[in-house]
Formats: sequence, C-alpha cells, structure tokens
Amino acid sequence: MLLVQRQHAECDVYAYCLMPDHLHLVTAPRVEGRCVLRYVHTIKSLSTQLAWHYGHRGRLWQPRFYDQVIRSEEAFGWICQYVLENPVRAGLVAEGVTYRWCGEPDTLP
Repeated sequence: MLLVQRQHAECDVYAYCLMPDHLHLVTAPRVEGRCVLRYVHTIKSLSTQLAWHYGHRGRLWQPRFYDQVIRSEEAFGWICQYVLENPVRAGLVAEGVTYRWCGEPDTLP
C-alpha cells in the first residue's frame, strides 16, 4: 500500500522501514504542488481501515508525526541509512537487507 499510494500521491519514497510499533519514511513530492502530508495521511487512513477489516480494534497511529527537512546530500544519505538499519538496532535481524519491511524503492534523479 505504501508503495502503490506513492504513485497516486506523486511522491518518491527514498527509504522506508515498517517496525512493529512505528514507521520510518523518507519521502518527497515528485511534482511541485504535491503534498507529502496528504500522502502520509492517506497511508495512515488506508492502513487503519485495512487493520480494522482484519480485526484490529482501536487506534493504529498516533494523531501526529515527526517530519524534518533534509538540507544536504550528506544528511540525506545518513538518514536513509539510519532508516534501513533500524531493525538491526532493534534486534529484529542481524542484517538490515534481510528485513522484509524495509526498502529504497526510488532513487534521487
């Protein structure tokens, strides 16, 4: 869903990692005038509906999220690496590449 919806929202996803209790997402609009906030809201809404469909009850996401502007290529690389290594730091896998719920679907132009 995360990757399919990026097409509709016209956003690129440079790194993501779905953890048991949170999501890391490095994204940006492909087209001027598109809104990353709307993309995140859509992901949260659709995933909540899907979770409810499969029996989850109650809140799935916190009402807010933390966002930041990445101001340099160096910071961009560091942040993407941080996201991809999150399951290793959490002790879920020995190597980040083996964690099923992480990836780098888009690259910088």
